[in-house]
Amino acid sequence: MRIQVTPNATSRYFSDLGSASWAAAAVDFLYENGVVSGTGAGTYSPQAAITRGSFLVMLDQAFSFPNAGSQSFPDVPSDAYYASAVQKAYALGIVAGYPDGSFHPDEAITREGAATILYQAMVATGWSIGSQNESVLYGYSDWQSVASYARGPMSVLVKNGLLSGNDKNQLNPKGTMSRAEMAVVLASAITL
Repeated sequence: MRIQVTPNATSRYFSDLGSASWAAAAVDFLYENGVVSGTGAGTYSPQAAITRGSFLVMLDQAFSFPNAGSQSFPDVPSDAYYASAVQKAYALGIVAGYPDGSFHPDEAITREGAATILYQAMVATGWSIGSQNESVLYGYSDWQSVASYARGPMSVLVKNGLLSGNDKNQLNPKGTMSRAEMAVVLASAITL
């Protein structure tokens, strides 16, 4: 007797994951655990780029950042939905912002930026996920375009199977991370 189990390719909560069925299980898992919410009217907007502010909110929900400090960035309004998550992440050393002292919360996050912040969040909250080894990236055709600050964190995520390349054997570090991609990476990290 042979039993084949097929993962759920549709979401139980969002109607627009058909084009991103590969992410449906991760999105549903994160939704059920209070990490993500939709974008309104039963939709998730899986192909939309995730912003830096939204990414930190999701990380805060996933890792339960402790309250630590109130200092933030001049471009993070105190009443913004992401303000608390940004403040906590800054106090924990997860984010440092841009050289001009700003955070750019509404800017789409790049894959290398997301990898670095996720790695820092895991380390700051006590996860032991292995050591950095840049050589793990050498198998990807665009590994040299990964910013120097992101090479170590990306190597850890790649080595642990949290981040992978595309069908062209590229990491696409400067490309933006979609909400669907973020869900898969974050759900994989939480269940690591």
